[in-house]
Amino acid sequence: MLGKIHSTSAVDPLKAALRDPSPKVRACALGALRDMADPATADGVVEKLKDANPLVRAAAVEALAAVQPQEAVARIEPCLGRELRFRLESLCGKIESTCELPLDTSE
Repeated sequence: MLGKIHSTSAVDPLKAALRDPSPKVRACALGALRDMADPATADGVVEKLKDANPLVRAAAVEALAAVQPQEAVARIEPCLGRELRFRLESLCGKIESTCELPLDTSE
């Protein structure tokens, strides 16, 4: 809901929610940041690319694609394992940069 109002007053509570112990709360906060698409939140989103929970990492990929589309692939790719490469490739149509990722099958 906070992301839908696009208010800068929502940014700090959402950043705080990224540190919540619940993966559901972290993923929801990332969803709200995705909806806001505020480039100023990119660093907080990038940190969640290495979250222990795969749902949070997937939400971070989607959020970064919305928050910082020009740099998303370059910032996401080094953090990905095989599990998220397909998700990133499916988002490439939404990102305004070229998006060709080699699929590393060694993982």
